[in-house]
Amino acid sequence: MKIIWSMPALTDLQLAVAAAAELDTDWADVLLAEIQRVEAILKRHPRIAPVDDASRHRKLRLGRLPYLLLYLVAGDEIDILRLHHSRTDWQVNSW
Repeated sequence: MKIIWSMPALTDLQLAVAAAAELDTDWADVLLAEIQRVEAILKRHPRIAPVDDASRHRKLRLGRLPYLLLYLVAGDEIDILRLHHSRTDWQVNSW
């Protein structure tokens, strides 16, 4: 499985890492390590997260971190759509 990050998702990730680094550089490292861990899981189990009925994408929580990864599975690709903090309304402006 190939993982492809959309431009909005990459921007989300950059902003999340920057915000985490302002608080504590270790926190930013934890976030990046969790992203890598989740990518490895998705490559083995792309349909691990349930499908959202309204949007048809999948929503996966990043371990114990307060982030949600929104993605689609299409053939042999996993398209990462967005990365949202779980306290935000991820359904608003997700695209």
